[in-house]
Amino acid sequence: MAKGYWVSAYRSISDPEKLAAYAKLAGPAITGGGGHF
Repeated sequence: MAKGYWVSAYRSISDPEKLAAYAKLAGPAITGGGGHF
């Protein structure tokens, strides 16, 4: 299977708590698929 890249960049973070909540949920899903967060 071909590999792909998903790159996210944030110019500013308006709500750090929401970003932390996203990282908490997305992190295991990304690493479970072999990705890096």
